Amino acid sequence: MNDALSSATDVLVLDRSGNVGIRNTSPDKMLTLGTNNDTSNPAYIRLKGHNTLEGNIYKTADYGIYMDTNSNNQGIRIDGGKLVLGMTGNVGIGTISPQDKLHVYDGDIGIENSSGKRYRLIAEASGGFTIRDQNAAAGRLYINTSGYVGIGTSPTSHKLEVDGNVKAKAYSSDYIALYNIGSGSYTAGTWYDFTDRTTIANYGYGNGMYIFRIYDDTFGGGGGNYFINYLSEPFWFENTASNATRGMEFTISGVAMGHAANGFPSNKIRIRLLENYGGVPHDFQWSPGGSNLTLDQTSGKRVYIYLHKWGGT
Repeated sequence: MNDALSSATDVLVLDRSGNVGIRNTSPDKMLTLGTNNDTSNPAYIRLKGHNTLEGNIYKTADYGIYMDTNSNNQGIRIDGGKLVLGMTGNVGIGTISPQDKLHVYDGDIGIENSSGKRYRLIAEASGGFTIRDQNAAAGRLYINTSGYVGIGTSPTSHKLEVDGNVKAKAYSSDYIALYNIGSGSYTAGTWYDFTDRTTIANYGYGNGMYIFRIYDDTFGGGGGNYFINYLSEPFWFENTASNATRGMEFTISGVAMGHAANGFPSNKIRIRLLENYGGVPHDFQWSPGGSNLTLDQTSGKRVYIYLHKWGGT
């Protein structure tokens, strides 16, 4: 068949093998469109229907195959929406409205290297997220709906739970509470309340190993020579009543951190937990163990006690 307006040029060919050529006189496949190196009439398919919407498939000069549509919100769908190329460049698998560069709905993503090692990224029905080692048939990383992260285990009650040993070059902990010892005169050997067991329990970090860190800046309030000290002491905290009195003593010795001391400072700071039955508060108390102190919360006359959680359950 030929186009009568184009000097008998064949535009549609059906050869004896059953191959069909459009603008190709020697089709080598069941359907061949256009010819090589034809820049004026590249292969082009236009699909019409459903009002005035159109879809196009065509070959370009840069060796690519293009698919586009004049719909502003539909993009290109394959197999009823199992694969969608959105107008914004987003790709959807299982969704007709992809919200990201790759949006997979109701399915997992598999990643495999050339050696056959395969992982799956899973959006759990519960709302969590899992990275699963398919070769070992084991979950490696979990994130639940509360934002808790588990490595080798599904997290339950902590921001990070690890099934195994953890190696780190450093450990950093923000303080849970800061107790700013108020202005006043404090007698050496006398104990003063600054918090209690119930208050610490109500912070919600559970039983375990805690640390009191003391900022001792008392050289101008009777604490000794010119120094600022940063002291710390770990202790086990458990929200259980006891009739035992437990004490910790923070002894300052040697050259203090922060300033060069003129000698060895003489002051001590002590902390104890006083616990009794019979309705008596279970108090944490501090004491200026070495000398009397006069504090007004200015430089040289101040004591801060920080509370950190270290670990344990």
